[in-house]
Amino acid sequence: MQRACEGFRGGRVVDHRHWHGGAVDHGIEAPDERLLAGKPADGAIRCDFLDRGDCLEIVIQDDGAGVDRGALEDRLVASGKDRARVENLALEDLVFREGLSARDTANHVSGRGIGLAAVKAELDNPGGSVTVETERGAGTRFRFRLPSTEVSNVIATERNNA
Repeated sequence: MQRACEGFRGGRVVDHRHWHGGAVDHGIEAPDERLLAGKPADGAIRCDFLDRGDCLEIVIQDDGAGVDRGALEDRLVASGKDRARVENLALEDLVFREGLSARDTANHVSGRGIGLAAVKAELDNPGGSVTVETERGAGTRFRFRLPSTEVSNVIATERNNA
């Protein structure tokens, strides 16, 4: 099933490089920080595939620091946006905003503010969706819902090309 998800809409929707890399680079704290927070030194990233009948739900979650909403809001305000409006935005509007990153600089894993926005755009187009839940200090969970018809089309194409 993971092969089907990687192939869905050109491989950009649930490409593990966006999600696992982002979880490691943005979410999972350094071992010493985790130990100070009472967590194991090693972080955990979990990926579950759930057949919901009309869709495939993919849940990717980590036990990291959680999304720093305040840092994202501050960056958006620094770019010229009105603070009152920014504070009223839904978490998804911040996390999936193109060009917005919690990182000061980009690296080879993440930080350009493009990956999440691109994934959301690809997923929204065929009728899928993605939501994010976070708790500071406890982690973040992304829920992707991919229409079963789209997943079935990818599986059929893969079988025909094998």
